[in-house]
Amino acid sequence: MLRRLAGLIPAAPDRPLHVLDVGGGYGAVSAEVLERWPAAHVTLHDYSEAMVSAATERLGRYGSRVTYRLADMNERDWADRLGGPFDAVVSAMAIHNVEEPELIERVYGDIFGLLRPGGALLTMDLLFPASQGLAELYRRDPTRRHNWDVRVNPADAESHLRWLRRAGFSEVDCVWKDLELGLLWALRAA
Repeated sequence: MLRRLAGLIPAAPDRPLHVLDVGGGYGAVSAEVLERWPAAHVTLHDYSEAMVSAATERLGRYGSRVTYRLADMNERDWADRLGGPFDAVVSAMAIHNVEEPELIERVYGDIFGLLRPGGALLTMDLLFPASQGLAELYRRDPTRRHNWDVRVNPADAESHLRWLRRAGFSEVDCVWKDLELGLLWALRAA
């Protein structure tokens, strides 16, 4: 799935790209981007020094193609520490950690401001069920592999798409979804 996420960045394979990995953790998404896009430079963001340290070790072979930034998405000025503008922003299993719907919507607005016109956000994350009935349905699925608890939350897929539109993105879609796990696409108009 991370390969799919990296492959959906809207650019020609040989074009130099500046990509931000939000909540990049130990660097799994960054590694996929750097492999898929040989002319890419990735800025890996996380709030945890331990995770950035693990990413530095994992991504060391990419040398100067990677920079690292510490910032907490819960803080209003987090995006000011990241640089930019970026051609694309990627993220996996990170944005839901800010938990509050108002903060998630603000983070999307901050990301919009970091993107160049024509840039895209691709985020794979938890898209919680909006009702108890859906939560029960998700829990019953015998093929479900995820080990986290399914809970009803106002941060469902429709809400994320609405928040992305309100942030200013012109095209938004949930391009893949499996129960509560989904891949969102959002384009900043050129």
